[in-house]
Amino acid sequence: MLKAEPIWQAVASTVHALLTTLQQPFPGLVDRVFDTKDVHILLRFLKYNWQQSGKYLAKPHFDAGSMTLAIAESGPGLRIGSGPHDLTLVQHQPGHAIFMLSSNFKQIMPADDLTAGWHDVIQLDETFIGKPCSRWALVAFIEAHGVTALPRTETHKWFQGENKADLSLDQ
Repeated sequence: MLKAEPIWQAVASTVHALLTTLQQPFPGLVDRVFDTKDVHILLRFLKYNWQQSGKYLAKPHFDAGSMTLAIAESGPGLRIGSGPHDLTLVQHQPGHAIFMLSSNFKQIMPADDLTAGWHDVIQLDETFIGKPCSRWALVAFIEAHGVTALPRTETHKWFQGENKADLSLDQ
């Protein structure tokens, strides 16, 4: 547990700084996340099992919660958009994290010009066929206190199933 503490502290500091920059258009935003006894920043070390090249490792969805910080990944495969028709493959840059709004962000950031990050993870490297792990990622899920989680019917509302989904990388 203590070995992950420095990572959690670095993430909390980064999230605090990021939210501080958004404080002017969204007054009270920092307090909605940090003014509580138990700050809800959950670090997850994700392991993706290989299925089939070009297929989903994580099906399309919005994250539950307020915001997400994708900290690190072993390789490409994360695609982000505002919905199912504009998913774009993201290239993680060294020393940078990927920030996206999650499904209930409007409860703390009421804005019509922002959207939650609809995303999926696809397998791109066939050299991982038969390997126990095809991809890993370190992700922080941030939830403001006093918000209501949206149901799975909302966070996965556009997913039509693997056979109907468009997996084109040219989007």
